[in-house]
Amino acid sequence: MLGRAGLSGIERRTARGVTIGATTPVQELTGMAAPLGPCASNVADLEIRSQGTVGGNLCAGEGSEAPRGDLQGAFARASARPRASAAGGERHRGAARGLPRRSAASDSC
Repeated sequence: MLGRAGLSGIERRTARGVTIGATTPVQELTGMAAPLGPCASNVADLEIRSQGTVGGNLCAGEGSEAPRGDLQGAFARASARPRASAAGGERHRGAARGLPRRSAASDSC
């Protein structure tokens, strides 16, 4: 069902802006410029990158059972602005404010 929600894909909006849908597979980021491309290339293996989504990776908090949130630092470094939409409207936040809190020691890239 999520695949039909229109939340997947990478779209260039301007020379400096890119929109990345929440259900875009992490693997689709690997060809992008630093910091996103190289960081995405280091997420797990091809099978996991092909199944895991950008939104899922960004929203994952810390956990001891497996690495999580590998892309959070790269999106913050790229000055990403996560956008959330709901019945009450849209919210835009800087990447550092819009992502789960993590300790500096847990950044994986």
